[in-house]
Amino acid sequence: MGYHNKSSMKSVVSQFVAKYIFSLQINSNLTNNIKLTDNKFKMEEVFTPLQIELIEAINDSLQNHIYSNAVFLGERLLAEIDCEESRSILAECYMADLKAYKAFHILKDCKSEQNRYKFALVCLKLNKLKEAERALASSASSGNNKYLLEITKPENVPNGSHGLYLLGLISEKLQKQNEAKEFYKKALELNPTLWCAYEKLLKLGELRDPSEIFASNRFKLYENSRRKTASSVLPLTKGPHLSTAGSLSLKSAEFIIEEKPASNDKPLGNIFQPESSHSAVTEATLKNKTPSPTKSLNFPKNSNSVFHIPLEDASGANIFRATQGSSQGANFGNPHSKTYGQIAHQHSKSISSHSNTHNTKHSTSITQNNKKDQIDIEKPSSGEIKDLMSLLTRLAEPYLQLLSYNCQTAIELFNKLPQNHYRTGWVLSNIGRAYWESVKYTEAEKYFKEAFRIEPYRLEGLEYYSSCLWHLKKQVELCTLAEKALEKSLFAPEAWIVLGNCFSLQKEHENALKFFNRAIQLDPTFAYAHTLIGHEYVYNEDFQKARKCFEHALNIDLRHYNAWWGLGYIDYRQEKYDRAIKHFYNAITINSKNPVLHSYLGMTFAAQDELIEALRCFQNSEFLDDKNVMNRFQKANVLCKLERYEQALAELEILRTLMPREAPIPQLIGKIYKQLGMIDKAHNYFTLALDLENKDSLKIKAMLDSLHNVNEFNDDNDL
Repeated sequence: MGYHNKSSMKSVVSQFVAKYIFSLQINSNLTNNIKLTDNKFKMEEVFTPLQIELIEAINDSLQNHIYSNAVFLGERLLAEIDCEESRSILAECYMADLKAYKAFHILKDCKSEQNRYKFALVCLKLNKLKEAERALASSASSGNNKYLLEITKPENVPNGSHGLYLLGLISEKLQKQNEAKEFYKKALELNPTLWCAYEKLLKLGELRDPSEIFASNRFKLYENSRRKTASSVLPLTKGPHLSTAGSLSLKSAEFIIEEKPASNDKPLGNIFQPESSHSAVTEATLKNKTPSPTKSLNFPKNSNSVFHIPLEDASGANIFRATQGSSQGANFGNPHSKTYGQIAHQHSKSISSHSNTHNTKHSTSITQNNKKDQIDIEKPSSGEIKDLMSLLTRLAEPYLQLLSYNCQTAIELFNKLPQNHYRTGWVLSNIGRAYWESVKYTEAEKYFKEAFRIEPYRLEGLEYYSSCLWHLKKQVELCTLAEKALEKSLFAPEAWIVLGNCFSLQKEHENALKFFNRAIQLDPTFAYAHTLIGHEYVYNEDFQKARKCFEHALNIDLRHYNAWWGLGYIDYRQEKYDRAIKHFYNAITINSKNPVLHSYLGMTFAAQDELIEALRCFQNSEFLDDKNVMNRFQKANVLCKLERYEQALAELEILRTLMPREAPIPQLIGKIYKQLGMIDKAHNYFTLALDLENKDSLKIKAMLDSLHNVNEFNDDNDL
């Protein structure tokens, strides 16, 4: 990363230069001592005309983004005079030039607050977390009992709220979640404009009311602190050493000199985001275990069928791999055999039309220009926002609901935003994610597509968009998206996740693993990437590696319910039902609105013959999504075992209407009629199943032959 914002790149340098020139103007003697007073230290240094000119030239290079030149001049300045100020300026140049390792050595022995803050930024970027923590906490009590209380006092943290935010990032990376929450809270108390701290709180499960965080009284206190700082500065007049380039140059006369700092929130430069260290994952771990595509399946290869992919061979994660999985698939057959199948994805027009019945009607396009490229989306209501706290509150309310997985409420609140904010990539991609979390992929795709049309440079959210296309089986669109993402950046993990999803859809699982691992190399804290790798290992039936991936994802994000699902699914496959139930419950506690989670919990109860509890879970899933065909089939099986044959037949007739080409449905209907003693009807449905299914023809013929024998209802085809 680096400094790509003109004002933020030069904040530290401009303060120094302004102080130096102002002192020169007052004293009119270049050999006089310049006294720089900080609330933590006092220093006296002598600056010659050469040094002043170097500082001006460095500032000019930074303003114009010529970082290599700024570095060269900064090194000359340090050779001229080695002091905290010159080290700070050179460190700023190194940071802008993406040479954080150099800045680390320049700043490691510095004592000033501003250099401690910069040193913490550099350490965070280099993943030297303990050094970063010590830099920000050096004045705090070292006692274990008082450490947290002392460190959270703003006066002990360089740069006030921003330093507290950095401590939150450090604590989170050190897996000290409770301390991280406290730091983020205190940062927001001092500075309610720190939206990133609020995002972090939500992701850590601290679901705070936005009106409490973004309160007007807090903002007034923050503004008053800033005004006190502004009231203690003097205007700068032109001096003999002025730059002619840049709006923030010495010629501007807009610099301020802080005589008596009143707040720890004075700007000290850009906050560096942590640089991801490289993962130790290597391609040596990606052994070829991809099953043969000709392996025995439960269902026919008919192109119109959505039952054609077995869990182990082609879509082991079809229901779960894209975090929550598809609710539009069904599982038939023996859950413990290698031919345990499922409905893969709902992509036929007839099914899609059913899944869209919950979606709202769309009235207007997103903009008036380029109508042929637009997608009609739901028009939100307008409302004027007059101040910053109101804006942040309006944005935080739907975001809170989204991370609470109250997706429909989140969508409604996003739709109430004013048009100018609604028509942005951040809002539209979050609406797409809300639909995606609700397993409404067709609707989600529309909003993702519009978000990236409006902001084609946007990469955040592509991981969800690509998974949405994966579920919809849109190979061409997914390949195009991967190509565009890689054109924008080879160093964004989202781009490699898109490419990995593209290869996963083509069933090239080894290549998919390589690209997902590349995403982790770029960002080892990307929990979703770890989960996707786990799903690919499940495809290959390498459950041990898959489990490690899901556990790693949970170490990063304990609220990553998709990883809890993955652990539950592995235990379900290994017949460790008690553990599976525990994991599924953990996932449901986080996201109770996901129908697939309830379905799998019901399947686990059914495997333990806890049929009443299983039926309750299937009913919960049906309430959330009545078009979930997997859930309906599992429910019919449980009703059969409870000998509620009429109810089971009603469910299966609905399934036949939705999916007339799937052989397991008439098979189960035939078995019910056989149990009821209606041999003719049983014979008709077994014959229909035989016409639809070629792979299991021997089993179906055996069922036909057994019609005149008295057998138990429960056999190998029941779940």
